Amino acid sequence: LRTLLVPPGDYRIVIQQDQHYSGQVIWPDRIQVTENQTASVPIMSSVTLQVPEQTPIWRWQIVKAGSPEEIVQWTTSSLRTLLVPPGEYQMTTQPDQHYSGRVVWPTPMRVEETQQAIAALQSGVQLSVPAQAKIWRWKIVKAQGSQEVVQWTTSDARTLLVPPGEYQIVVQPEQHKEATVVWPQAGSLVVSDGQIAQAALDALAGDNTGTKSF
Repeated sequence: LRTLLVPPGDYRIVIQQDQHYSGQVIWPDRIQVTENQTASVPIMSSVTLQVPEQTPIWRWQIVKAGSPEEIVQWTTSSLRTLLVPPGEYQMTTQPDQHYSGRVVWPTPMRVEETQQAIAALQSGVQLSVPAQAKIWRWKIVKAQGSQEVVQWTTSDARTLLVPPGEYQIVVQPEQHKEATVVWPQAGSLVVSDGQIAQAALDALAGDNTGTKSF
């Protein structure tokens, strides 16, 4: 149904795209319906998420620019286009419900009226290790000695999306042992826009010997 009967009056529209796996959006425009009138409500502004193929996304959110805790719309479904009013937004992504974190993408985007905006989140890190190496958790942290975690996982995912930047990789082979491997030890891994950077941890042996504290 795209036409609903209502008495004359002033109204606003609330949209929910999925019954269980998205939120409600209250459209800001007021609609005045007069007697014997069929009012037309154009809702044409949206954001389409684009990520590399085979990249898992459990939840993605559209949040107010500068206020990432103020969520405008979200979904944990396979939806890749969400309707939102015109405004300035940022994106967040979370690849796994229980075994990863939430990344707030720093670059704001402007959505205009009647515009179908594209959020192309195409940068990240792909981890490769020797076949027999154990990994319980791996993290992408900001470089230059920072311990600020940008993304992490305890799943078997070996590709994580992160914004462009300079990072180091921290691998913890076993859950109950604090020993970690940090890569690269000197310098940083540079992730450019639109690039999945390769992190090849040859130093992580199959028996997890030679680990170094972070």
